[in-house]
Amino acid sequence: MSNNNMKQKIEEIKEAMVECLADIMLGEHIPLEFLHEETAEILYPANRKMTKTILRKVVNNYRFLLIDPSPIRNKILEVLHPYGLLLDTYEDWVNEHQYPLRRLKSMLKQWELEEANNNYIFSGDAWRLLLKLIKSEQNQSNV
Repeated sequence: MSNNNMKQKIEEIKEAMVECLADIMLGEHIPLEFLHEETAEILYPANRKMTKTILRKVVNNYRFLLIDPSPIRNKILEVLHPYGLLLDTYEDWVNEHQYPLRRLKSMLKQWELEEANNNYIFSGDAWRLLLKLIKSEQNQSNV
């Protein structure tokens, strides 16, 4: 699979992250600042109306997202976590040429184990995207 296809999948995952966050935050006035952990840049100023532009900025910096502890923070991280794992799989391929199908199947087993042990429950949207990506990778490897 080419780097362009991988980059397209990365953008697809990021857009899915934006949509999931939009379902719970779009148009809301969140009373917390979102900061970039390393640069201290304000990604979202407190009490401002949440827009898709801001959500894209948050998603593009999700690894460095710094939010004060709160139930809102927990919900945001709960949404971002599984998508972040998917992004890591594709970004590793782009950066290190590791094969995503093997990593995705391994991730599927880990998610099933975590849910079976009640350690973490992944959203249905994240599951659907993971299964869609696995199917896509299987189809690519059969070509």
